[in-house]
This record gives sequence, structure tokens and C-alpha cells, in this order.
Amino acid sequence: MKRNNEEFNLLEAADRVFPGGSLGNIRLEEGYDFVVDSGSGSHIRDISGNHYIDYLLGSGPMVLGHAHPLVVDAVTEVVKKGSTFFTQNRYAIQLAEEIIKAMPCAEQVRYVSSGTEATYNALKVARAYTGRDKILKFEGGFHGMHDYSQMSLSPSGNLPFPDPEPSSAGIPKVIAETVLVAPYYIYCKNNINSYTHILIPVYIYIYIYIFMHQYWQRCILID
Repeated sequence: MKRNNEEFNLLEAADRVFPGGSLGNIRLEEGYDFVVDSGSGSHIRDISGNHYIDYLLGSGPMVLGHAHPLVVDAVTEVVKKGSTFFTQNRYAIQLAEEIIKAMPCAEQVRYVSSGTEATYNALKVARAYTGRDKILKFEGGFHGMHDYSQMSLSPSGNLPFPDPEPSSAGIPKVIAETVLVAPYYIYCKNNINSYTHILIPVYIYIYIYIFMHQYWQRCILID
């Protein structure tokens, strides 16, 4: 696959300015890595002019593809009226109304910038309400990049329930005392039942779903 000098230079620059040479989500092997230049519909084009089918689509939100004409027209019209306000505004209120209409379980909406922020805030609210500290999650489940979600994200082996394992350096040991990890494909209802008196209730699952809908299929399971 052809690569022009501009793309090679940008890849070298990425190695200098980004940890690991990437934005953190995807790092392809040398010879297969590329730099995106533009996108249209379900396709993207790199700096050298090669075309690809984009199966990532922004990790979920690009359901209409790249540069959909209706989206481009709407954004172009709205951005003329301002960029970001950091306070109440027409569009934030109207979008929240639409979300609540589409999701009957959502009584109110809080906007956040990432799934990490969503799940972290959701856990704090649940702890404040219940007075309980411990949470239960499945090993391998991704719920963001905060310390609690990084417990047993990519465990090195099959640990017995409910032992957690940090999947990153820099996580305080005390975090492991508040996270119970359930292995996939193992029926452990009896073991879980023995911890229900100290776990955050299940309503937090709904709260997380409201915060970041793309995490619903791999959400923290809490009893």
C-alpha cells in the first residue's frame, strides 16, 4: 500500500507527540498504520489517498456516517451562533427533552464528556445515596479509564471470585478493597448473594445507561 512523504512525516510526528504514537485507542503495526485525512459516509481516506471502510465510526456515535449533508448543514448553521457556552442554552435543553422522550426510564439528563466521566459520576452518586462502598463488575468489562473501571479489565489469569486485579500501574491498592470481580461464563449466584448486603443497588445500572448509552451492553453489573 502506497505511502507518501507527508504521511510518513505525520506518523513520525505522532511518535514524538503522543504516548505510544497514537491517540490511545488504536495502534497498528508498522507498515499498516496510517493517518486519516477525510471521511464521507462509511469510508475514510488517508493522507496518501488510500480508501478504507470505517467500521469504527467514532466508536459508535457516527450512525449516519461521516459528513452527512443534513448534519453538515445543521452544524454549519448552528456554529454561526456560537461555539460553546458552558451554561444553559437552547440546544442543550431541547436535546435533553428528546433523550427523555426516547428513554422513558430517564427522568433527567446530565451531559458528560466521556464514558469514563459517566460511570465515575454514577458510582459516586450511588455511594452517596446508599452509604455503601463496594461494587461488582465482570472481568474484561470496559467502563472507562478511571481506577475502578481498570480493575480486571485485562486480567492475567482466571482469578477466583471476587478477587480483582489492577490492569494498569498507578492504581492505589485500596481500590481493590472496594471492587468485586465476577468471571464471565461462571455461575456464581450463590457467591454474589453473600455480598449483597454491602453492594451498591442495581439502580446504578440504569443511571450509567442514561449517562453513556454505548456502554449498556457491557455495563457494570451491580446487585
